[in-house]
Amino acid sequence: MGPGGELTPPERRRPISVSGRYTKVQPYDLLQLTWRGSWQPEEESLVSFTLKDFASGTELTLVHEGLVREGSLATATRGWTSGLDKLVNISQTE
Repeated sequence: MGPGGELTPPERRRPISVSGRYTKVQPYDLLQLTWRGSWQPEEESLVSFTLKDFASGTELTLVHEGLVREGSLATATRGWTSGLDKLVNISQTE
């Protein structure tokens, strides 16, 4: 994610974009950033990705906080679930 980063999920007919700034970067452990979607530009939230190593692999914990509009939690849950499912599928094919 970076300034002007844009994505168009296949199930969407119009492009969506996400902007934000990195608030914490701890290599190999934590990435935290603000999150502002083009579909709700007045709402800025905070996303944290925490990584933890285990002998069997790496655990990823995602926390998305500060969602205030009605429906934001459901929308974020659908989006993150879809994205993380794709990440799991990619990681299992390699």
